[in-house]
Amino acid sequence: MAGQSGRILRIANLPRGICQWRDLEQAVARIHDTLKSEGYLDVTVSTDHSVNKAATTIDAWFDVEPGDLYTFGHLEVLNLGLDGEAAIRKLWR
Repeated sequence: MAGQSGRILRIANLPRGICQWRDLEQAVARIHDTLKSEGYLDVTVSTDHSVNKAATTIDAWFDVEPGDLYTFGHLEVLNLGLDGEAAIRKLWR
C-alpha cells in the first residue's frame, strides 16, 4: 500500500508517546480488520522494529501486504420480504 502510510497510521490509532507491545498487536488487528472489510480478503499485516540503544528507544513499523481487492458488481435480492432483504443488504455491505 505504497503512498498510504498516513492512512494506515490513522487506522492503527496508536497512542502518542509511550506505546506497549499490546498496543501494537491491537493496531495490527485494527489494520487487518479494516482492510478486510474494504475487500482485501488476503491481507497480511506484520510488524518489525529496530533498537536504538543510545537513545533507549525502539522504532517499530507495520508491513502491510493487502493482496488483491475483491469486488462484487451488483447484488440483486429476489423473492424476499422487506425484512429479509434489509437483513441481507446489511450483511452484504
